[in-house]
Amino acid sequence: MSWKTEDLFCYDLITSPQPGLGRILVTGATGYIGGRLVPELLARGYRVRVMVRAASQEHAERWPGAEIVVADAHDLTKEELEGTSTFDLYPDDAKQYHEDDLEVVKSGRPKLMYEERWMTAHGERWLSTSKIPLIDKSGETKGIIGVALDITDRKRAEEALRQSQERFKLFFEKAPIYAYMISTEGKIVDVNGAALKALGYSKEELLGSPVRNIYSPRSQDKVEKVFEQWKRTGHISDEMMEIITKEVKESQFGPPLKVWH
Repeated sequence: MSWKTEDLFCYDLITSPQPGLGRILVTGATGYIGGRLVPELLARGYRVRVMVRAASQEHAERWPGAEIVVADAHDLTKEELEGTSTFDLYPDDAKQYHEDDLEVVKSGRPKLMYEERWMTAHGERWLSTSKIPLIDKSGETKGIIGVALDITDRKRAEEALRQSQERFKLFFEKAPIYAYMISTEGKIVDVNGAALKALGYSKEELLGSPVRNIYSPRSQDKVEKVFEQWKRTGHISDEMMEIITKEVKESQFGPPLKVWH
């Protein structure tokens, strides 16, 4: 499919899909704007999902290459939706939606790929939304086109990861055993309370320093060997090495501590 410049409906639409953009969801595709937007998206190479209220062979013929899904965001009939405003459908978010629309209309510039909440009859969803000015041939902004990508699954995965990281961080900090994290360059990137207590250093003194600095001269060869093993296999176990506490290092008196790794 090809198009001519003078036939373009939306002049500011990114000509080619951005990598990783995913599939574009178009609602209201049977309307005046949506009906013209879907063919243009397909012509530019976007992957498009069209949401319709009822299945029809006409849809597949009208938009070859688009994924047609039957869905209803609000569980309302066309008659029930007629005459309603955004403030009726989204009382908590309509003001922000309206402000975003005005920003695009007044500036004449697109607002691309920003995240916003979308409340449906089936619960909260999250969208990556782009709003693009609808400009006529005289250069006037006549309205906007909104294109949204449902990123709910990604948002949920990010939140699950964040919670998992917080739980790990809490476990690491509160663990009663000596523990630290090191980079692949052998530098300390984090250290827990038990290790700080054993070593006698503050966290600021240890972060970024080579991990070998906390071990005794007799353990240096073993430190290098164990470090290479960890980089190669991803784990170490049942290795005993001697550490030098801050007090012993500064006073040069007292035996090193032996710790298991």
